[in-house]
Amino acid sequence: MAERNWWRTVLGEYPTGVAIIASLDAEGAPAGMVVGTFTAVSEDPPLVGFMAARSSFTWSVVRGHGRFVANVLGHGHETLCRSFFAKTDRFAAGDWRPTPSGPRLADALAWFDCTIRDVHAAGDHDIVVAEVTEFGVGDRAAGMPLLFLKGGYGSFSASPEHFDAQQFVDRVRVADDWSGPVEQFARDHGVTALLATVAGDSVCVLAGSGPHAGARMTFPFAAPVAITLAAWGSDEQYRGWLENARHLVGAVDRPGLERIVRRVRERGYALSHGALMGAEFDRVVTDPSTTRAELSRLWTETHRETVHALQREDDHRTATSLQLPVLDDAGRAIMELVVEGFASTDLERLVTAAKRTAATLVAVPA
Repeated sequence: MAERNWWRTVLGEYPTGVAIIASLDAEGAPAGMVVGTFTAVSEDPPLVGFMAARSSFTWSVVRGHGRFVANVLGHGHETLCRSFFAKTDRFAAGDWRPTPSGPRLADALAWFDCTIRDVHAAGDHDIVVAEVTEFGVGDRAAGMPLLFLKGGYGSFSASPEHFDAQQFVDRVRVADDWSGPVEQFARDHGVTALLATVAGDSVCVLAGSGPHAGARMTFPFAAPVAITLAAWGSDEQYRGWLENARHLVGAVDRPGLERIVRRVRERGYALSHGALMGAEFDRVVTDPSTTRAELSRLWTETHRETVHALQREDDHRTATSLQLPVLDDAGRAIMELVVEGFASTDLERLVTAAKRTAATLVAVPA
């Protein structure tokens, strides 16, 4: 017994995520168990796995059904998690949605609808390998992932880029001072324009013309959006831009993004394409009911359009948005000038004028 306790103590030094494996019994009633061994197994085909005690009655139910939903828990689910160890209705708490595979937790950080493919006996546990038939993410309402460590529950604390509150306040003030030249540029060229900056892991619109006048819109600082703020930002800011995209969409095409960034740095500006970066983008990021899944789809489609246009080398003809960095004395982007509402035939002339405007903004008395 002492050896078994020491075994658990040593393993307790290694943190694990927490998931609820939810399924149905022979009568269609929900059944579920908490596991700390849920893991990805394969990308192609998509496979996941977990380890279940062979003595577990619930595991025998899940195995009999042949299907399950793996619900990844957040820190806000700790009470729900603990209720699964009580001899009460395990599904009485939480917002559970019925599916043919089993209950799906509406605000799970992530969920995977699975069909059991293989079961391998390993000591007193079974190693379960399952094929993923559908998957998705929640709305982040439960916070960071729930972790099990040293016999207790906790959460992961991310290390975001340092947020300098005073610097942000200064940039808001400067953007107000720069709003006049930006609005004049927009009137002279019949376009709309805005100024945006990075604040932590978000992009904040500070000033603008037309529909953006007086706007204080925010959205994730995640690739490939706000690319000039990443291309001319610090190394830490660039890494955060890539990592935020990975958290938002699950994976990032780093080689593709690096090609885009190199192209942007070479010519001194960036282009976005299609309707996604217009009214549709504004609608999604300003709607308070927008879910993480909707943001993920928007970012995925935006990246696909950007890479596709670069590969075809016709990004000037399909461009719908122009972005240029506003640089400080050290050559770092303190803001991004975004121009929209132009005809592709006017782009070359507009780029020249926008570069001149971005270069002169820093000379405006603040």
